[in-house]
Amino acid sequence: GIIGLAQLNGARGEIRSRRDIVRRTKLDLLYQRKWAFLLDLRLLCATPLQLAKDLFSGRSY
Repeated sequence: GIIGLAQLNGARGEIRSRRDIVRRTKLDLLYQRKWAFLLDLRLLCATPLQLAKDLFSGRSY
């Protein structure tokens, strides 16, 4: 996909510690357990907002 639950919750970019990968993994597993069409729709709608926020804050990758 284009974006996931982890990325929208700030778990993206370089992995600097074990804690980073654990957080991403937990969010990815949560996505798998809670998957529903509406969750995907929510992620899809949130993607442009997150992109704009990152571009204007200088945090884009």
